[in-house]
Amino acid sequence: MLNHRFQKRGRNISLNMSANNSKTKQEDDQLTQYINYAVSGNTDVYRNQNLYDNNRNSNVNTNFSYNEPLSPVANLEFNYIYSTTNYKNERETFDISPVGSSSRNSSLSNDYNYSFTTNRFGVNYRVNEKKYNYSLGLSAQPSLLEGNSIVQGVNTPNRNRGFNIIPSARYSYNFSRTRAFNANYFGRANEPTYIQLQPTPDISNPQYPVYGNPNLGAEF
Repeated sequence: MLNHRFQKRGRNISLNMSANNSKTKQEDDQLTQYINYAVSGNTDVYRNQNLYDNNRNSNVNTNFSYNEPLSPVANLEFNYIYSTTNYKNERETFDISPVGSSSRNSSLSNDYNYSFTTNRFGVNYRVNEKKYNYSLGLSAQPSLLEGNSIVQGVNTPNRNRGFNIIPSARYSYNFSRTRAFNANYFGRANEPTYIQLQPTPDISNPQYPVYGNPNLGAEF
């Protein structure tokens, strides 16, 4: 974090940057046996699968703000927030036969990468009194969600853009040194999860198959 105060009281500029990275690995042995009564003869169904998941994600966030005093108790803040998160998700699925032999199931294996990037431009009007303080703001936030799936050697890209106008408000009243009332109103854009996006069906539980939709946009 970098911050600079100018000679004029209340005028300052700041830059805050952060980055993080995480990685998870998971191995599952799924064994399912059931009877399919919808098929003539009440067919017995047996499925044994080994699932290997390797998921990684990294995030970079930058927050830039400038404060201009308007009076001893009021100021105007201009801010810009940049955020990008990259996800890499790999799943290898192997079918295990009743005699124990293993074969890779390419239709249920997937290499899916996606990223979510936002640029937020905003302005806030702030008032700080002894007993209370409040702020009113407005932001514009374009977003980009792009994904890339490789299933059975076929590369399928997806790209979805969004744009949100975000009003914000905050109010705080201090009844005493130990009692206060606070109210906040704000909005944000959130990217879908891997399970919601991935185009390969997850049938590790055959009675509850999960199908993602790679054409999803971000929620607000």
